Amino acid sequence: MMFIHGESFEWNSGNPYDGTILAAYGNIVFVTINFRLGILGFLRPGIRDDTASNFGLLDQIAALLWLRENIAEFGGDPNSVTLVGHGTGAIFANLLLISPVANKKGLFKRAILMSGSAMSADAIGKAPLQITKQVKKDATA
Repeated sequence: MMFIHGESFEWNSGNPYDGTILAAYGNIVFVTINFRLGILGFLRPGIRDDTASNFGLLDQIAALLWLRENIAEFGGDPNSVTLVGHGTGAIFANLLLISPVANKKGLFKRAILMSGSAMSADAIGKAPLQITKQVKKDATA
């Protein structure tokens, strides 16, 4: 089980979440992750439409790739990974569910979304190009 923390696209960490109780009640390997947040994770790095971004989501895919390769060493099944996301973490889990990159690689089997989805208002970036231009302006001022 890979838990994706929530609390916004700007702050938090997987560190405070302890899966000891879940692991004790079931045959579960509980994994939390950290990933880039704020402008390092989600700033649109250019003004062209084909500019790659969403580095925070790419970090999550990298964590899933690592799990697939290594979870068996911890007693887990790489063919039965469950994503669990709460709040913003549920938005990420939902985005991974519909991601052609994550699905093509078969990185997880199922997902549990708690209090969030890719369809929620919080999932939509607010003026990403304008924010990118403002960050550039502030950085060069």
